[in-house]
Amino acid sequence: MNNGVSIICCSYNGRERLQITLEAIKNLECNGNWELIFIDNASTDGTLEFAKEFFKGQSIPVKFLYCNTPGKSYALWIAFAKVEFSYVLICDDDNQLFPDYLTCGVDILDKNPIIGALGGKGIMTEKLDLPDWFKRYQSTYAIGPQADKNGPLKKGVGLYGAGCFFRFQALQQLFKDNFILNSKGLRGNTLAGSEDIEMCLAIECLGYEIWYDDQLRFYHNVDEKRLEWNYLLKLKSSIASNFPLMEPYRYIILRDSGSYGGFLMKQIPSLVWNFCFTQLLYLVKPKPKNQVFRLTYQYQLIGLFKNFGMSLKTFRKIKPILLNQP
Repeated sequence: MNNGVSIICCSYNGRERLQITLEAIKNLECNGNWELIFIDNASTDGTLEFAKEFFKGQSIPVKFLYCNTPGKSYALWIAFAKVEFSYVLICDDDNQLFPDYLTCGVDILDKNPIIGALGGKGIMTEKLDLPDWFKRYQSTYAIGPQADKNGPLKKGVGLYGAGCFFRFQALQQLFKDNFILNSKGLRGNTLAGSEDIEMCLAIECLGYEIWYDDQLRFYHNVDEKRLEWNYLLKLKSSIASNFPLMEPYRYIILRDSGSYGGFLMKQIPSLVWNFCFTQLLYLVKPKPKNQVFRLTYQYQLIGLFKNFGMSLKTFRKIKPILLNQP
């Protein structure tokens, strides 16, 4: 594996927002090798043609790919097969990386081989009028700091995928055992993407650390439609519903001494309590933040019962890969 960075940019119908993203990639500073892997994720607006035209006649090494299955995780897996360099950087099609993003990221990764994934700080563009509630929930939109300080995150906590570096050696360890993500990314009208968290947790199970550093900065050009209150509620509900599919990894990371089924069962009393409490709280004080609390615990509880069997199946699937146990 050659030293350098493979930037992966997945886009679904991103033609209208790609100009600023690709301009930022073109202007990146880098002392070493790097490439761009651009993958069109089943777009219908000429996204791939736009990207090809943008880089026409330029010296930047670009690979153009197409994934006909909607969902970011499917597109990523196709792109990973074409990676040539030791580090992978995920750049979403609405990210505007600062010029020093590559140089800072490579420097941190080179000095700390224990890092399996490294995240940065998303910054909201100033062109939008933000709703009053946005700052409280900005991390849901891949905005703001991901930790209180630079360095390793607490165990079992992942990063948002936007602007995230991965050590490709760690990903290769997963590939060789035919590891497949459970999360499916964004499909149709369902916001169920947790592939970024799942990848981080799987890598942490292998013994790597997950780091954050605020030297890594990028603008996140969030679509104004996503700043509607109902969109936030839908997004929070989807994330909460997915939590049982992340628990097999947290069980391995936290080295719980009991069985995995017991690990899940122990969470039911607190979920039921929080569900009941937040339902009553919202009835008494129907404030926006209490509505989010209510929906979060409601969908976590629903998700646990709905996905209990899938969670057990996931643990049985990843156990021989991440624990080397049959």
